[in-house]
Amino acid sequence: MRKLALLSAALVAVLAMAAVAIGQTTGYTVSGSTKPAKPGSKSKPVPVALAFGLQAEHGSNRPTTASRFRLEVEGLRTNGKYFKTCTTTQINNSGNDDVCSGKAVVGTGVVNNLAGATSNPADASIPCNLSVTLYNAGQNKVALFLEGAPSGTAQKCAIPISQAIDARWVKAGKSLALQFDIPSTLQNPVTGVSNGISQIRTTIKKLTVKKKGKTIGYAEVIGCSGGKRDLVLTTTNAGGGTLTGRATAKC
Repeated sequence: MRKLALLSAALVAVLAMAAVAIGQTTGYTVSGSTKPAKPGSKSKPVPVALAFGLQAEHGSNRPTTASRFRLEVEGLRTNGKYFKTCTTTQINNSGNDDVCSGKAVVGTGVVNNLAGATSNPADASIPCNLSVTLYNAGQNKVALFLEGAPSGTAQKCAIPISQAIDARWVKAGKSLALQFDIPSTLQNPVTGVSNGISQIRTTIKKLTVKKKGKTIGYAEVIGCSGGKRDLVLTTTNAGGGTLTGRATAKC
């Protein structure tokens, strides 16, 4: 009887763990494009705008809480050293991005989140929509400013948020990846509450400057494969493991 009881308890534990796994993000639908949709080359780089979209596949439940975000774009490079800057430290010391010049903005977008009780992965009862502004913070550096509040803003979030995150452009084979860690204060904005990203829509702007008669883009494409440019999204889960989404863009 004791062995049967232990076996039954173990089975219940396994089923509970399975319910948690099923109840959260199983993958991502990713979209992306560059404008213009040209391949470019190292000798003839093409300045571009980059559009990116993410939709978490999580059914009616809360998306999985992520601790790291990484988006790889094949054949991309950036030239932040030639453009106006505003850093994460400047924004967070000020409490908002009013300290930044509009000339430092390299992208904008929206991040939709769903939060709920950490103990119940099916709880997605707290929506939190945030505007995101990407500021050039130097060569290969980006300050991601997130903002939302219960009222008085275009993006509504139950919890007031006004925070910048350090991000970096890092090499990944033939790709360049935008990578950042998500602070614990955004993973769990309130004790006992966990947050998950459900959707992202963002655009890196086509920006150019002239240097010694040469046009240089903030974002430039320098090649692609077979008329297609790969985009790979990888998120690291706060509880361990990773999730991946892929897309291709014309080039």
